Amino acid sequence: MKAATYKRFGDHNEIEIEEVQKPKIGSDEILVNVHASSVNQADWLTLTGNPKIARAVFGIFSPKKKILGMDLAGTIVAVGENVTRFKSGDKVFGESTECFAEYTCVSEHEIALAPEGLPDEQVASLPLAGLTALNAVRDQAKVQDGHSILVIGGSGGVGTFTVQIAKIFGASVTAVCSTENIDLMHSIGADAIVDYKTDDFTKSNARFHAIIDIVGSGSLRTHRRLLRDDGVYVAVAVGKTSMGVIGRMLRIALLSKLGSKKMLSFVSSPNSADLGALRDLVENSNLKPIIQRSFSLTEVAEAMRLQGEGHTKGKTVIKI
Repeated sequence: MKAATYKRFGDHNEIEIEEVQKPKIGSDEILVNVHASSVNQADWLTLTGNPKIARAVFGIFSPKKKILGMDLAGTIVAVGENVTRFKSGDKVFGESTECFAEYTCVSEHEIALAPEGLPDEQVASLPLAGLTALNAVRDQAKVQDGHSILVIGGSGGVGTFTVQIAKIFGASVTAVCSTENIDLMHSIGADAIVDYKTDDFTKSNARFHAIIDIVGSGSLRTHRRLLRDDGVYVAVAVGKTSMGVIGRMLRIALLSKLGSKKMLSFVSSPNSADLGALRDLVENSNLKPIIQRSFSLTEVAEAMRLQGEGHTKGKTVIKI
């Protein structure tokens, strides 16, 4: 099968499209023919091996896994003897590893049946970014009807899902983005928009029930000031270097102990239940993936280059 591989940590120039052996499933695994995947910031971090603290997971000196990609939409072609919830022919989506390939192995707990009527490219854009947004809004910020929410970084993959899900949960959403993304924020339902190129949202007199920070920069004390007394700050991104990540997480933990305002960071984990909840939001609540551009498997390096520049709008899709 064809796959997007890399052998050393680095930038997009390390990526090669190679013929590799099709994976063999174990008794608890599922083999999926991948129709589409999508690019996430986590893929860029995996490729670069940064922050270096994450190499405990990625590999200390070289990548543990040689194939990139974390999102998938595809069709099951084989199941292990212990798999009970899925069968060959099921169309599924989920979050795993080594998904920039024609086939990948997954656990049945990492996937769910795909939303009906949605093209593969849109389905593939859902898992990592959509689950992160759902967990941030529903589980961490505990958004309820009538809450006021500030989303810092509303135009990226996680941000576009966060704005929409917060609106579905009944919140009034203020989105922070750049000038060129204002129309996009209007189109997905943001109630108010702050252009960070012309306005300083940190000087606002507004107070929010929750701040969901997808950028991971700026003063934590300033962000905390923008919260109501019972508010919560949720950090999706916390830094780009090992010391930056550790330092910001420590400051978040420390500030959370001061007063009634909560401050926390989290990492989303894939599971079938949340993927099912995400599917329900697509089918019943009009949650829509925002796709900036699609690439073929042979163009993964270019897609990753654009991701590394850090200004993607919505999601970038890989058609396998």
